[in-house]
Amino acid sequence: MAEEWAARMRDDPLLATQSDVHDYDHLLPSVTPATYEWMFQRDRRFQERLAHIDPAALGTQDKVNHDLFAFVLQHRLALAPFRTYRIPLTSDDGFHVEAMRMGIGIAMRRTRDYENYIARLHAVPAYFDEQVANMRQGIADGFTLPGAVLPGIVQVVEAQQYVSPEKTPFFEPFQRFPDSVAGADRERLTDAGKRAIETCVIPAYRKLLVFVASEYRSRARATLGASDLPNGPAYYAALVKYFTNLDVTPDHVHRIGLAEVARIRAEMDAVIEQTGFHGSFADFLEFLRTDAQFYAKTPQQLVERASAIAKEIDGILPAYFGKLPRAPYSVKPVPNELAPPRPPNTGSTPMLWRNDPSTPSPPSRCTRPCRGIICKERWRASSPTCRPFVSSSILTHSAKGGVSMQRSSASK
Repeated sequence: MAEEWAARMRDDPLLATQSDVHDYDHLLPSVTPATYEWMFQRDRRFQERLAHIDPAALGTQDKVNHDLFAFVLQHRLALAPFRTYRIPLTSDDGFHVEAMRMGIGIAMRRTRDYENYIARLHAVPAYFDEQVANMRQGIADGFTLPGAVLPGIVQVVEAQQYVSPEKTPFFEPFQRFPDSVAGADRERLTDAGKRAIETCVIPAYRKLLVFVASEYRSRARATLGASDLPNGPAYYAALVKYFTNLDVTPDHVHRIGLAEVARIRAEMDAVIEQTGFHGSFADFLEFLRTDAQFYAKTPQQLVERASAIAKEIDGILPAYFGKLPRAPYSVKPVPNELAPPRPPNTGSTPMLWRNDPSTPSPPSRCTRPCRGIICKERWRASSPTCRPFVSSSILTHSAKGGVSMQRSSASK
């Protein structure tokens, strides 16, 4: 496991930096098909070695580690043949978003840390070119995102276009030099950072926008489901086994889903009756979607209500969990360059949780990556996710009780 972790740090320098491993701070990941094939073969060797270890001979904690490691390798190997790297972005995330976060909130203590970061900025064009090459292969293979989500992705990349280096998130580290970086070095590093952003990063994002808005968007598939991709049924079946951790088929999960929808619908009908509402189920949904009483009136009100709900959730967690992580979190709006404005008819999750979240101005003496920011969707008067009763379920999923708590616990 230690060997695999060290290999993962080499494979993903961004993850290494976020994990406080600084041997690869000057690099970005290699995402060529040859690299992925090499990683696949290495995982096969890890799996073969693990098979020679008898779990019954291990202690309790080591057995847990063994089983988890086996699960990770099993599904990596099962999914690798589908070459999902041909779709390296989604409707609200991807390499273009991850790159935007690569310096925000990351501790930089020495002059060498800044020099490594500048080297990483210079690596952005090649990194983006490799990603685009994979997406072009996806176009050729028919393995693309649905065209329906491309308008939102284009909006994200449009928001990532900058004229001035100082206005980009990439410049943030040069605004918080720690005392350990000598004054004589600061001007030199700042100038070098500006040049790298201006000559490497900004053009890379401009080139990406041209590709996504024209070539990729025009050739994205018209279908929606993963099962409609080439070899899609097998891919979808592999995903179902991964996300359920069960040896079940998509049809079996679908039947469970239909039963759950029926159960929840019956509960909803009972609640509607309790409210005294007069009208059909569709009328009630329209009432929830349109009545002004259910919407935050201002951006600040949305964040305040979400923060209050998050605090209320914190208060009841001890009744369900015996051990809680100490790491706190806060609620912030999603920055424009990290997520699109969502159409009013979508129900997708409007929050992002990041292990290296975007804190606006980390203290200059910060010595570890800042953690635990829940980014709430930007306020829009018509957005369904600007309703507090929607925020309750999203916050439980994303903050304490969900993703943030699990990751904070796992990091200890």
